[in-house]
Amino acid sequence: MKTVYMVLLLAMMILQVEGCCNCNSGEVCFRCHCYRINWSTTSWKQARKNCVRSGGDLASILYPEEQNFILGHVNTINSLYGYRVYWIGANDLIPEGTYKWSDGSIYSYSKYIAFNTAANDCMRLHSNGYWYMYPCSTTDTRYICKRKCRCV
Repeated sequence: MKTVYMVLLLAMMILQVEGCCNCNSGEVCFRCHCYRINWSTTSWKQARKNCVRSGGDLASILYPEEQNFILGHVNTINSLYGYRVYWIGANDLIPEGTYKWSDGSIYSYSKYIAFNTAANDCMRLHSNGYWYMYPCSTTDTRYICKRKCRCV
């Protein structure tokens, strides 16, 4: 069964990469952006550094279709490799209580479940599709990078 899911995932990745001419191997394309769902776990700040180093940032999720696209890939990976949660770029590091995306995108669409304390500043995407705030230093979290690409 795992093999069937892996073949389907690879087929989806190949088809979607064709929509963006400069996505790298292991990335998937959606609406002129390349996404990489990273299986390694780390803190929010280290995840962001890794994404920036690869030419992007932690994923901003700006509308429902993008949320559904990302969530579909996350749930496929989770079904193959075990349940995990994923860092996305939303945070309220400065100032506290004001949410923003690390890539500078406007924070208007949200699936955030409101429960926050001053110690919880960074957002994680769960397989149920909702976003939850956690301490940025939490290291048991995978992450999703997003970068612009040239559409064809």
